[in-house]
Amino acid sequence: MMNESEILKTLENYVLDTAYGRAMLEAHSLELCLANLLVLRLVDDGYSGEKYKSEFEKIKKKTMGRLISEVVEKYEISDFWQEELDNCLFFRNRLTHQISDDVVSLHINGDGKEKLVTELEEIKGYFIETKVELDKMVDLWLDKKGIDRSIIHDAAMSLVGKGLEKRNALLQE
Repeated sequence: MMNESEILKTLENYVLDTAYGRAMLEAHSLELCLANLLVLRLVDDGYSGEKYKSEFEKIKKKTMGRLISEVVEKYEISDFWQEELDNCLFFRNRLTHQISDDVVSLHINGDGKEKLVTELEEIKGYFIETKVELDKMVDLWLDKKGIDRSIIHDAAMSLVGKGLEKRNALLQE
């Protein structure tokens, strides 16, 4: 049976791990948004069939830095948002390469968890704010093409449903 101190330490670790995971998920969500902008450009450039699939696969493999460079190159991005994207790249790299080490150390050492959780929440918020701005670019593109976002959402949900049905069928075999 764990004593009160051990329970508190365990809860602190869960809070830290949760904050780290949420920040990492938001970083990935931002990467997906950048990739989506590049995919929209493929559509604008008339790609289809195998050429589209090939370029799409290349986009999926790009690093966040490369995605940012290409979005800045292919879209009209203000100086302010170029700097914000650069900051996001810095924070994403810090999250991946430095903060992950800090999280491991804090599980052993324990001092400074609250400070790191606060930093992770700020980084997460930064990713969210930037993604909101990029989503506006996607919305403008959809409006320009006369595409209702709810149609895309419904189609995506249908695909997810079919994927889950297929997975469940495989699990029952």
